[in-house]
This record gives sequence, C-alpha cells and structure tokens, in this order.
Amino acid sequence: MISSGLQEAKEISPVSLTSLGHLALRDPTGRGVWIKRSGISLGEVAGPENFVLVDFAGNRLAGEGSVHKGWPIHTEIMQLRPDVIVAGHSHPFHATVFSALDVELAAVTNEAVYLGGPSAGTEKRRPAEPRNSFAEDTGL
Repeated sequence: MISSGLQEAKEISPVSLTSLGHLALRDPTGRGVWIKRSGISLGEVAGPENFVLVDFAGNRLAGEGSVHKGWPIHTEIMQLRPDVIVAGHSHPFHATVFSALDVELAAVTNEAVYLGGPSAGTEKRRPAEPRNSFAEDTGL
C-alpha cells in the first residue's frame, strides 16, 4: 500500500516544483491515514519509513518522524469521502513565494475571469482588426 504512495510522491514532485507537500493514503484496515512525515519534500520520499499512520483524531499509531500540521485536511477528506484512497497537495515554489508577499492577486489572463471578475485591462482592449483567413495568414 505504501508503495503506491511512493509512486504518487515521485509523480507529483517534478510536476509541482515543490519544496514541500503532503500525501496521505487511507489505511486499508480502517485505522486512519498514512501521511508523509513532516520535514521532507515529496521528491525525498524514499520508502515506507517516510510515512506516519495517524488515526482520524491525529494520534500517531505507527511510524517515526513528525506529523505535519496539515493532517486534519487529509483525515477530513478521507472521513467525508470513503471512495477516496489517496489525497495530496503540494506547495509549488512560485505560489509559496507569492503567498509571502503583501499584494493582491491580480487577474491577468482571460482564464482569470473564472475566478470572479474581469482580467486586468480587458475593459480597455479593443477588438483586433478582422483577419482574412487562416489560409492567407499561413501562406497556404
């Protein structure tokens, strides 16, 4: 069971450019959740010794190392969703740095409108001149 968590950690780590993050796996016997121990990144997970078993109240049942402060996030997900076997999150480098700044997050792309408002500068933009055709543009 922990071996599947090791694989998940290895797959998440390079994608998230993470310094730290957490991965939790439901204990198959129902005792609680196996959580990656605190103090190591997802990329540093080397084996089962990097996981700690906690019950749904956060009490350590097995394993060595510190239990991270985010354990309630994972145990709550597992309690509310019996179909969920693995839950994880990462702390991507740029998002972590940005969160330390005292600035407002500006919506700067068109996709940002899904976050609740117009993206920066859209009210000042004018439509581009109409293009003739794809064929003309590409020289086909």
